[in-house]
Amino acid sequence: MKGNIFISYRSDESAGYARALYDRLCMYFGKEQLFFDAESKTIVPGSDLPEVIKNAIGFCKMFILLIGKNWLLAEDESKRRKLDDPKDYVRLEILTACDSGIQIIPVLIDGAKIPSHDELPDTLSFLAEKKALKISNEDFNSDIDRLIMTLTPIFRGRTFYIIAKHSGKCLAIDQIRCDNNAYVVQYECLNYDNHKFRLEDAGEDAGDHYWYIIAKHSEKGLSIEKAALDDYAKVVQYDCLNYDNHKFKLVAAGDGYWNIINKHSKRCLAIEQMSPYDGAKVVQYMCPGGDNHKFKLKLLE
Repeated sequence: MKGNIFISYRSDESAGYARALYDRLCMYFGKEQLFFDAESKTIVPGSDLPEVIKNAIGFCKMFILLIGKNWLLAEDESKRRKLDDPKDYVRLEILTACDSGIQIIPVLIDGAKIPSHDELPDTLSFLAEKKALKISNEDFNSDIDRLIMTLTPIFRGRTFYIIAKHSGKCLAIDQIRCDNNAYVVQYECLNYDNHKFRLEDAGEDAGDHYWYIIAKHSEKGLSIEKAALDDYAKVVQYDCLNYDNHKFKLVAAGDGYWNIINKHSKRCLAIEQMSPYDGAKVVQYMCPGGDNHKFKLKLLE
């Protein structure tokens, strides 16, 4: 069972939000990275649901907990609070996630508040200390984008193609070179290691997570040549160093694409002159830009 992100919700109050969230996350991370019960092929008539939940969460790195205004006080048919029932599936999901040590992200829907210690069952009281995000109908798109950026750590250590939106071509290290200062270009996506990259942590700053983007064949990271700050500065590969021109953050750019923004210059990676051709160089340019500034991360493993 695959999946890196588990979506937990109460179907009677937040099924619509859960579905919309799932659809949006699929665009950025791929449906194979998500566990959403309404789309799960492992939940069939006769399934042992506690076992399915345990197995699914065991594969996950992130647990999204949708909390609506009635989440805390929701009752069963006997008028008992669901959260007080040890067999309640939402309670079971949360406790399983906690026991697994994965990151739990409460997401408050349409003005809901994070419950206090006193309002929660003792076994769930830790939720009161969690930093929560929010999703509202009025600011749905921007709220979802913030959540998406919080989930980017699932890319850590994974191998992927970086695909330009305007051309459908992959970033690659020119001529499979392994030396410092080799240029980064776009090229038809091929099963070569100079077309494959992974993300490794480069630290956080002001709430933003930064990454080294490392070429598989050379183990060198993308960098802005000579730490330039101006538009059209070339992107090269270089030994990964603790310099800001070697660090990048991912910002959701819509429809499953990302802007890749350099820390030192605050400029986006882009395909030079919107070229559709193989061999076109990758440069930095002021954000936001056109489709040549937007990239899809296609996971390979």
